Amino acid sequence: MEEKVAKLMKKWGCTEEEAREMIAWDEQTDKMTSKEINAEMTPEQRKAAKSARITTSGKKGERKVERKPNDEKRWLINLLRTLFEGEESNGKMKNVSVSNPERQVDFVVGDTEYSVTLTAHRKPKK
Repeated sequence: MEEKVAKLMKKWGCTEEEAREMIAWDEQTDKMTSKEINAEMTPEQRKAAKSARITTSGKKGERKVERKPNDEKRWLINLLRTLFEGEESNGKMKNVSVSNPERQVDFVVGDTEYSVTLTAHRKPKK
């Protein structure tokens, strides 16, 4: 406690009594509830405190990042679609469709539905 008083006296150039008052005031303020704090604030101070607590600038999900098309993945998905529709499948693959042009090809063999999903792996950091 004495170290705290000495530190405040040095920092603020105040007397020992004033430093002890500051410590008591700080402890009292720390124990206050939000209702007590708001009761002591002016309307302008409440408005400033509220604006300081707001950390977002808009609604979540408002910003939508548009990705540029990946022509290589589109080419690969199109290649898979043509292979599945081609003569090599002996007509066993039916209802071949691309549900996502850069990701997924769907098809039916017999009574079972299948899908092939294409994943591009990130380049490892060197």
